Amino acid sequence: MAPWIFGSAGIAYAVTPQLVGDRVGSWGLAYATLLTVCTLGTGALVQPLAKRLDSVSTARAIVVAMILMSAGVALSAVVAKVGLPWLGLIDGVLLGAAYGIAVVSGLLEIQRIAAANGGADLAGLTGVYYSVAYVGFLLLSILAAIADLAPYAVLLAGIALITLACTGVVVASSRRHLPA
Repeated sequence: MAPWIFGSAGIAYAVTPQLVGDRVGSWGLAYATLLTVCTLGTGALVQPLAKRLDSVSTARAIVVAMILMSAGVALSAVVAKVGLPWLGLIDGVLLGAAYGIAVVSGLLEIQRIAAANGGADLAGLTGVYYSVAYVGFLLLSILAAIADLAPYAVLLAGIALITLACTGVVVASSRRHLPA
C-alpha cells in the first residue's frame, strides 16, 4: 500500500490539472491550487475516520484505502478521457480520502509491528514506511516519461488495474498475518 499513498495523491494534484488544462485556461494555477487543497484537506479530514476503521483483528482500514485508491485512479482515467474539471475535483476528494486513510492505517500498523517486538525500533520502522510511501512520487515521473507511448486515459487505466491487483495482494496477505 505504501507507495500508492503519495502516488495516488500526486495523480490528483499534479496530473489532473494537466488533464483539464484546456478547459480551465488561464485559471490553471487556481484550479491546481484548489485541487491540492481538496486532496490534502480531505486527507486530513478523514484521518479520525481512519482511526475508527482501523482494527487489530482485520485489515479493514488498509483495504478501504486501497479500494478508494483504485477507484480514484480509475476515475482519473475517466477525467483524462472527458476532461471535466468538476470531475477532477471529485476525484481529488476521493484520492484525498484514500491518502488520509492509508497514511493513518499504515502508521497504526507500524505501531502494532513495533509493539509485537517489544516496542523496538518504532522510529526506524516509521522511517522505512515513509520512505516507501515517498517512492510513490516517482509514479509521476514515470507517467511523464511514458506519456508519449499512450494517452493518459490508457496509462491511468493501467495504473488503476495495478492498484486493484495490489489491493488483492493486501487482502490475501493480510489474512495470513492477522492475529487470531
